Amino acid sequence: MADTRRLQRSVETWAATVQEKAATSMVNRVSEATPKVTGKLERSRRRSDSSTATTFTSTIRQPGGDGEPDLLPNWIDEGTQFEIVPRQARFLVFPKVAGLGSASFPRGFVFAKRVVWRPKAPGVGFWSKTMNASTWQRSLQDAARTTRLR
Repeated sequence: MADTRRLQRSVETWAATVQEKAATSMVNRVSEATPKVTGKLERSRRRSDSSTATTFTSTIRQPGGDGEPDLLPNWIDEGTQFEIVPRQARFLVFPKVAGLGSASFPRGFVFAKRVVWRPKAPGVGFWSKTMNASTWQRSLQDAARTTRLR
């Protein structure tokens, strides 16, 4: 009877270790695939784990981040493009960024009547390409292959 309990604890410990390795691998894959502009999206990622004796669950959430819409990852992932126009002004004003023609705007601002936002190609589909059943299965298999029963 004691050997059965010890074997059960060993298997549960092994399974928890495999789950931890696989979930960490998935978070690392999402980190590599996440488009990096300001870093807010990357910093907003949260992972929570829970388990019972036989079920291990990892949840990875990617909210929009501070000051960004909650659905930001969805519309980045889908590759949606949209136009930004001023509501009560004639121009949009942005601080000048290096490489946008600094000689033309000596005061450090860029003026535009409208701006079309298009996602960068590597960012389109970053979530759905990474967070799917096949990548999770591969992560679990890799983790199981490298984890030994104690």
